[in-house]
Order: sequence, then structure tokens, then C-alpha cells
Amino acid sequence: MNKKRSTTQPSLLRRAGDFIRAHERRIIIAISVILLAALALSVLLNGRLNPFAPDRAALVNGEAITIAQLDARYRLLLSEEPGLTPEEGDQAAIDELRDSILDQMIDEVLVAQESAREGITVDKAEIDTRFDEMITAGMYPGIDANTPGADDLLAAIRHQITVALQSRALLKKLVPDESVTDADVTAWLTNQEVEADSSTTQWGRQSLLDQRRTDAWFALLDRLREEAEIEIPGRDAQ
Repeated sequence: MNKKRSTTQPSLLRRAGDFIRAHERRIIIAISVILLAALALSVLLNGRLNPFAPDRAALVNGEAITIAQLDARYRLLLSEEPGLTPEEGDQAAIDELRDSILDQMIDEVLVAQESAREGITVDKAEIDTRFDEMITAGMYPGIDANTPGADDLLAAIRHQITVALQSRALLKKLVPDESVTDADVTAWLTNQEVEADSSTTQWGRQSLLDQRRTDAWFALLDRLREEAEIEIPGRDAQ
């Protein structure tokens, strides 16, 4: 009897051990699947769970401005305006300039978002034409296909052109040409003490349009900024 027990019990223990180990493996696999799913969801959300991800310069209504985009715009500005280049080692001046550029980029995102809401689209052919004109005119002499980070810089130029065209379309919608009447022009010329003729009337009409569109533009940006959810690492949430 003792010999039977000595051969049977280890067999039962082995089977029990195998069962426990198999169960543990299933638990480990299940936990791994859950962790991988959580990681995939985090990547899919593209940083929304962590708006201050390391590659983010700002988050504008859920849309990211990346550090790479900010770096490209910084380099682009200095290629256009070398006189703005901060002195070497002047980190405060560098930060101030980058903050100014970032504020402009935030406005551009807001304009693009407003354009989408208003159903405004920009013709790619017009963007290409403007881009070619700027390159041909030598506006960016230090940038070509061999320039380090050229893709980002050229993309930044195209983006600026796109936003400029969107802005023009928004302004025309906000302040149509016909919103300035003949009476408005006559009154404006009288106030300027200018005699009305075909040339001065055209000048007066354009001046009034420019003035009203400038006022409308700043009012629009103020409204968009006020309504927006803007998060910037290192700054107070706006």
C-alpha cells in the first residue's frame, strides 16, 4: 500500500503543477494582451491622453503643433530675416522669438479650423503656383533639396501659402467687396479732403476695404482665441 501511494502521489502532484503553470501562462498572456491593447490605444489617440507629449509644442482644439514644425518655422524665419538671428548663447532671445513664432502658428491653426467650418477650400494648383513663384524669386536662397531638413522647411513654406489663401478667403467672406458703398467712399474722401474722381474713388474704396478687413481680422482672431482650448507646455493653459 505504501509503495502505491508513493508512485501515485507524485503523478498527481505533477499534473496539478502542470495545470497551475498552464493557468499562470494563460493569465500572463491575457495581461500582456491587455497591456498591448492599452499601448495601441494610447498611440491611436496620438497623445490626447498626454497633451504635453515630448514632441508637442502646443495643442490647439486637439490639433497638435509639433516641435519639428516649430523648428522648421524658426529656421525659415531666420532664412527670410537673418537680422532677427539672436546672438549665440542668448537663450532668452531665442525663447522669445520661438514663442512669437508659436503664437503665430497657433493663429494659423485657428484660421485653418475656421476655414474648414466655413467650407473654405484652397486650390492646390494655386498653392503650387505661389510656391514656384516664391522659390523662383529667390525668397529662400539658402533652401534647396540638399538643405538639412529640407522637407520640413518646404512643407512650412507651403503651409504659410495655404494659410494666407485661407485668410484672404475668410476676409472676403467677412467683409465682401460690396460692403463698401459709394456713399461710404464719398464720405471717406471728403474726410480726407480729397477730390473724387475715378482714380481717387478706387483708392478710397480699397482703403476702406483694407481698414474694415484689418479690424475684422483682429476681431476674428480674438474670438477664435477666446473660444479655443489651447495648451502649451511651460505656459499657463489658455
